[in-house]
Amino acid sequence: MSIGVYNEAGELVRSITVTTTSSEPLGVGLYDSNGNTTNVIVPGTPGALSIAVPGIETPGSQNKNQTVSFQWDGTNNAGQDVANGVYYIQETTTDTFGHTEIITKPVTAINAANYAQINIYNSAGEIVQSIAAPYDGSSEISLNLISNTGNNSVFVVGNGNQPMTITYTASNFITWNGTDTQGNYVSSGVYEVQLVVKTEQGLKVVASKTITILNQPNNSILNGLKSYPNPYVGDGTTPQLMIAWTPGTQGAIRIKIYNIAGELVRTLTGDLNLGYVNWDLRATGGQKVSSGTYICVAEGVDNNNDTKVKIIKMSAIVSGSAQGQ
Repeated sequence: MSIGVYNEAGELVRSITVTTTSSEPLGVGLYDSNGNTTNVIVPGTPGALSIAVPGIETPGSQNKNQTVSFQWDGTNNAGQDVANGVYYIQETTTDTFGHTEIITKPVTAINAANYAQINIYNSAGEIVQSIAAPYDGSSEISLNLISNTGNNSVFVVGNGNQPMTITYTASNFITWNGTDTQGNYVSSGVYEVQLVVKTEQGLKVVASKTITILNQPNNSILNGLKSYPNPYVGDGTTPQLMIAWTPGTQGAIRIKIYNIAGELVRTLTGDLNLGYVNWDLRATGGQKVSSGTYICVAEGVDNNNDTKVKIIKMSAIVSGSAQGQ
C-alpha cells in the first residue's frame, strides 16, 4: 500500500508512506487535528491532516479493529509548504496477483488562518462535497444560493447545466457543479448546504440552507445517430460505412455490430466529440462480412459518466463477401 499527495496536474508532491498491509483498505478518511472530518489543510500546521485507513494491519499495527493513521503537514517532498489549491490524497494497493485498487480523496490547501468552507450533506447526513475558499476574517458573512433554475431552492445537475453559485460575503463566492468528492453527479433529493467559517478561534457553523437537487443526465449524447449510406452498396466507390451522430460532447463511444442471428461481428471505439466512426465492413478477424442486415448497438459515455445506449439497423450489400477476402 502506498499513499501519496498529487496536485491537479497529476504530479506527486509528497510521498506519505509505502508499506505492506494485510488486506485491501475499504476506505480512507481525512480528519483535522481535533478529529473532525475535513477536506481542508493549512500547510505547515502540526497535525494538520490525518489520513485514516481502517480495518487493515501494517507492520506498525497488528490489530484490524484499530485505524491506521498517517499524517501530512501540508509540505511537499522538499519540506516546503504547498501552494493554495486542490490536492488529491491517493491510496494505492497492489495485491500479490498484480491487481491494483485506488482510493482518491480531494483536499484544499489554504495558507491562511481564516477561510470559509461550504459543506454539502445528503438526506442521510453524509457529506458529499466540501469546498474551501479564502476569507479575510472581517467581512460580514451570509449564505446565499443562486441556482440555475430561477428558483433558488431547486438546482438541476447534469452535464451541460450551469453550476450553482454560493455567495458567502458581498464580494466572495464559489461555484458547485453538483458533483461529489469522486466527481460523480449527486442523486436527486434534498440536500443541506452548510457554511462554516474557520478563524483562529476554530470552526464555526454560520448558516445552512436546504435545496432540492434534480439529477438530469446529458440527453445530447448520441443525438442524431445514423449510418450512411444506408443501405450500403459495395460498388467500390465507397469502401467504408460511416456511423455518425451529433458531435460536441466530450467522452468515448463503443459500437458493437451484430448480424441478424445475434452474433457479434465487430466492436468499434471512438471519440464521442468527433461525431463519427467508420466501419470497413470487415469482421473482427479481418474477413469481409456477408450482405444482409446488421444491428448497431452504440454506447456513449461522456466525461461525467453519463451514459446513453442507442440501437439502429443497417443494411449492406457487400461484393465478394463471406469468401474470406
